[in-house]
Amino acid sequence: MDNRYTTAVVITSTYPFGGGTEPVFIDPDVRALAKRFSEVIIVPSRNKGDKIYTQPLPPNVRIDYFWRDNPDNCRDPFRLIRFAPAAMLRSRFWKEPYKIRTITFSVKAHAFARALRKWIRSNGIDTSRTLFISNWFNYVAAAPMLLRRSGIRMVAIDHGRTSSRYPYRALAMRRKASGKLTALYAVSHSRRREICEEIGITPDRVRIRYLGCLDNHDPAPADACGATVFITVCRMEHPKRIAQMRSFMVALAVARTTPVRWIVAGEGALKNELDPAGEKPTNLIIEHLGGLTNDEVHHIYNTRHIDWAILLSDSEGGTPIALCEAIMHGVPIVANDAGGISEIVDDECGLLLPYAPTTEEFVRGIAPMLDSRIRTENLRRGARSRWEAEFDASRRRPQWVNELIEL
Repeated sequence: MDNRYTTAVVITSTYPFGGGTEPVFIDPDVRALAKRFSEVIIVPSRNKGDKIYTQPLPPNVRIDYFWRDNPDNCRDPFRLIRFAPAAMLRSRFWKEPYKIRTITFSVKAHAFARALRKWIRSNGIDTSRTLFISNWFNYVAAAPMLLRRSGIRMVAIDHGRTSSRYPYRALAMRRKASGKLTALYAVSHSRRREICEEIGITPDRVRIRYLGCLDNHDPAPADACGATVFITVCRMEHPKRIAQMRSFMVALAVARTTPVRWIVAGEGALKNELDPAGEKPTNLIIEHLGGLTNDEVHHIYNTRHIDWAILLSDSEGGTPIALCEAIMHGVPIVANDAGGISEIVDDECGLLLPYAPTTEEFVRGIAPMLDSRIRTENLRRGARSRWEAEFDASRRRPQWVNELIEL
């Protein structure tokens, strides 16, 4: 195995535990790493239950719970006050409660660095032959800065953490941490521009990697149901615009005499904005399926006729996995121009609306496509072609691992 590294340590939020999107993009990473590294160690920060939501892991992949089970891994920053830098405790900054997230970031960074140093020593880890991969550009990524003498080589991936989450001093700490990383990746060109503005670094210090998704498409066509069918797969939480998507569906149903069906998969605080029992046109059917596993979402695409995927959002860090999966199934997308969405949606595979679209813009934009079989088929072919060219994870992941080896 021609690789300067023998071990990859992948630090995650919950993977391989829990659901959500993290297993969808980390599982292909782990399997690609396992083909080029002698050992892959997964380090979850926390878990949701005891069940591992993944297929059996390769034999050279193991899970280590040193950080998940560490008593200093907690969400209460006051329990970790001993890790706070003395300058911070002496400053007026400590007396500004609305900036408590900065304190949390700093003390958790010091707590993790301390735990990591102990783990490296107790396990005899050769840091010159080990690559650490943080799947989030969070406090974990500060470890190389705080453990400069350990020779840690770490890669971090930024999925879209914004300045609203990290006030000024935490952003300053991230800027310093970025300079000690072996590589920093953003999951879209849009996110790279944002992070450079947020923490004050130049674009050449941030690499790009599209996550994409694996091929789960069953080419057997599903029978059309006589309705125009839209699907939305997302958390029912801010920044997703649930109420606006519902208003678009209502407006489209009013403009047409044929049925419009909107399938919604997801749970969250905004689910009441779907209001399936409220007033709506008789030809509009809202089908809320609740929270589904990734396999269950693919089952819908493979067994039911879906015309369009729709997603409206206030912000997106990268190219949403849900949209990658839609085009993988050959389903065109209608979405607004937020974050990295414009890097996946264009006229060849869907309808890209302005950031703040009006109902009229949506109806006028999509109506001609619904009434043309030729345009519909071209869009479906274009969607699948876009996925094959840009977002096929089975091709993207090995390329990324090869890039890591050369760092």
